Amino acid sequence: MGLGWEKTTSSRKEKLKEMVEQISEHDLLLTLVDKGVQGKFLTWENTMQLDLGWNNLIYNFKMSPSLLKFHLNSIHDVAHTPANMSLWNLAETGNCSLCGWRHCNIKHILAVCNFSLNNKRFNWRHDNVLRVIAKALMDQTEKFNRKEIETPVRSWTGFRSSKGTYRKLDYKIKKEIPLAGATDWKLIWDEDECPAQFPQHIYCTAERPDIVVWSEKSKEIILVELTVGDESNFSDQVARKEARYNRELIPGLLGKGWKTRLFTVEIGCRGFWHHTLPALLNYFSVTKRVKKTVSEEAALVALKCSYAIWLARDNKKWSPCYDIAKRPFLNSIN
Repeated sequence: MGLGWEKTTSSRKEKLKEMVEQISEHDLLLTLVDKGVQGKFLTWENTMQLDLGWNNLIYNFKMSPSLLKFHLNSIHDVAHTPANMSLWNLAETGNCSLCGWRHCNIKHILAVCNFSLNNKRFNWRHDNVLRVIAKALMDQTEKFNRKEIETPVRSWTGFRSSKGTYRKLDYKIKKEIPLAGATDWKLIWDEDECPAQFPQHIYCTAERPDIVVWSEKSKEIILVELTVGDESNFSDQVARKEARYNRELIPGLLGKGWKTRLFTVEIGCRGFWHHTLPALLNYFSVTKRVKKTVSEEAALVALKCSYAIWLARDNKKWSPCYDIAKRPFLNSIN
């Protein structure tokens, strides 16, 4: 091969390795698309998954082997659910042990079962995830109140030619930070153990959004509605929540002169999150690193809670005496 043949061979090996990896990934995706059950997760649009790289699995210890097994089995719907046991001829029926539903698959156990809903199992998972998001927003609002985050000043950029005789000043417009115009932000969140009514001095309503952030000075209010459910219903959940608050609450706030913004946030019960969560964190000017941490923590909390619900799928007694996520302490309300 001439001079430098070892270097050329090494580069060719790397290119060949990348080509084989691309072909293998492409074939794997084609195989999953043909499988109606195991490849159903490919139809979940605008979703992001927990990082399952070796660094997180081996060194960070974010998942136990049992939790990782449940995570993968729930994604591909190969867990030992009554529906699968009946399909594999290992059980006579595929009925749910709690509500008696005749086709008890993983979606039914984690997001649909009426018995679990009335038993507040889904509410417990929802509130634990809500605490993670509320804590992140609380930290940001306190930074705005302390003026640690401000709208950047306008700047000028100078350009000089190679000869050094020509100079041009270019006016640069920087992106403004939405919440930087006020320092009196307040935040409340609503959960079963600590219910919070909507601020009645702003607008009298029986609606109770999961998180309400407002500023009397700028007369701006931000509503956050969280849903923790099945990943295949993210689009329907967004449309349903928006239609609910657009009927009365948002028009009433706008009529009172309040600048209103609604964010619907969707977290999956299997450890996925919708793009609506990063959009909310971007509006609060959360840094890229913190945004990734909060998104992964919210998804991991949802997955841990779902695993607890899965373990209790045959037990009608439910009394969780522990919390996956701690309730944040809000200084701005005290």
